[in-house]
Amino acid sequence: MIEDLKKYLINKDKPNGINNSGWYAGGQLDALRYYFDEKVKIIAEYMEDNYQGECSALLFVDNKYFLWRDSFGSCSGCDGLEDENGYEYIEDTMTSVKEFDKLESVIDYLSSKDRDFLYSDEVSNELKSKIKSTIRTIGCDRK
Repeated sequence: MIEDLKKYLINKDKPNGINNSGWYAGGQLDALRYYFDEKVKIIAEYMEDNYQGECSALLFVDNKYFLWRDSFGSCSGCDGLEDENGYEYIEDTMTSVKEFDKLESVIDYLSSKDRDFLYSDEVSNELKSKIKSTIRTIGCDRK
């Protein structure tokens, strides 16, 4: 249940260095890290290397995996996070989160043609590669 993840969101002031008008365009992964409790681990993340695009992260907490995604732009007119309350923005992105009990299920989902159309082949392949690399690096259990 997504509520299992949302309970780890922490509503707090913007961090130092974030201007008064809000977060910056393309700061979604930084905001995600900032507003989640440290118990939530980011296993893998992907952000298109462009002025606009998609970003995704695989989160792990309470023996569950959560696949999060969002998009970003280069200015406040095309990036929803810029000039917004970061906490509320991240909370709103939780509606697109997918929950999994096993890491294999995440990889299967990203490999499936039935996955959400917003996970392009590029995004899916990059996330799968990073997940597999993390498994090798830290010896992560694939359950």
